Amino acid sequence: MKTIQQILDWSEVWALLIPLTVFFITRPRARWVRPVICYIIIAFLLNLSADIIWKRKTLGITVWINENLTFLYDPKFKQVNNNIFYNIHSIIRVLLFTWFFKKLDPIYFSRLNKFVIPLFLLFVSINFIFFADIKHLLNSLLFSVEAFVLLLYCILYFIRTNNESKVSNPFSQPSFRVVSGLTFYNSINLPIFLFYDYLVVSNETYSEDVWTVHNVSYIIFNIFLAFSFKNK
Repeated sequence: MKTIQQILDWSEVWALLIPLTVFFITRPRARWVRPVICYIIIAFLLNLSADIIWKRKTLGITVWINENLTFLYDPKFKQVNNNIFYNIHSIIRVLLFTWFFKKLDPIYFSRLNKFVIPLFLLFVSINFIFFADIKHLLNSLLFSVEAFVLLLYCILYFIRTNNESKVSNPFSQPSFRVVSGLTFYNSINLPIFLFYDYLVVSNETYSEDVWTVHNVSYIIFNIFLAFSFKNK
């Protein structure tokens, strides 16, 4: 059981290797691939950094982390904190997947991006300047807004695909698989993100169990990405 939990704990890292491996094997060249592969690589680096800090005791590098990452020191918990990587990850995910949707439908989603991206960046700036610390706390509000924005794009994509597609099986389209995975991931995690701050305060063990649900959904999301690269 402990081994399974360790595997799930590191799933934020190794799950990304699934689509990355398929990408290097199949070498897809569709317009939408670039933002997706950029996301996978950046997410891998961010999650690897976060998990190394999280597992520093297990890896035997606690002293090195404390001596070399002092800028991430959290006086509240009296240790180096990895939450900045998750917050940056959330911001990057919105920017790269809104770019992905623009690649799918340049006219429609370019118009939407002109409003959504500036508003999202304004929210991020106000949130982290006045209300939250990007370095020390995993920001529940940021993740909730991210999930809402990406679900909005997914729903609009499905509506347009349903109205315009002449393909009998939309899931045969690789881009449809990406959006399906993105929809699944954000649908599962939006309630978790909304109440995560409350869960951390009220029941730390329960919040960790809920994050396991997040990790499982993230594995499935990456499998969807891998299938989107296959046979393209």
